[in-house]
Amino acid sequence: PQKAPFQVAPMQLQESFDNTPMISDGDLIMNNQGPFPSNACSSTNADSHPSKYLSRELTTEIQRQNINVRADLAEDVDKYLRNLELEYSSSGCLTRHKITPALRARMVDWMIEVLTNFRCDDQTFFLAINLLDRYFKNCTGSKEVSDLHVTGVTTMFIASKFEDIYPLKMKTVFEKIAHKKLDIKKIKTLELEIMKSIDYKIHAPTILDFLKVYLVEVLGIEI
Repeated sequence: PQKAPFQVAPMQLQESFDNTPMISDGDLIMNNQGPFPSNACSSTNADSHPSKYLSRELTTEIQRQNINVRADLAEDVDKYLRNLELEYSSSGCLTRHKITPALRARMVDWMIEVLTNFRCDDQTFFLAINLLDRYFKNCTGSKEVSDLHVTGVTTMFIASKFEDIYPLKMKTVFEKIAHKKLDIKKIKTLELEIMKSIDYKIHAPTILDFLKVYLVEVLGIEI
């Protein structure tokens, strides 16, 4: 058998890792335990966390972590979401089309009913509406009223696959939502067309993203 180029006993290997010097790289320190912030164990940093005096019996670890993260990053996250909202703005999405705001409103009501009946995540609905509007704004040509139904069905299908743990299946969409009135091939073709029109950037800030923040900050309600 071919002889190994070197041999290291298990204990020697472990000792070699234990004796590995720590390498400073900016705010990170690298050692055999992996990278971590240089101030991770700082008592001053821990004292500044707003969750420090919260009861460990009345709050969970996740709740306390969320409170700390919001205190540290809330302004940066809000600024990022607002800039992203402007980038993905869908204002004037119906200008070129024969679909009226009233017809869009009826479609929105129907999408609420559908996604609620199938127990989809709340964000699925808001994302589906966002995709609908962004597609109408970015697509080429003018869309007819008859295009609204298949577009709404397809955006719900995309949003569910993106957000839900158990997303809607094509069979469910075809049989239960479209009632076999829409061709599966047409849904798949439109799905690809929608993805191309939004440059495959599915997620964008929705009303729910901002609503969650306001409910926590103003009313102390987490949803």
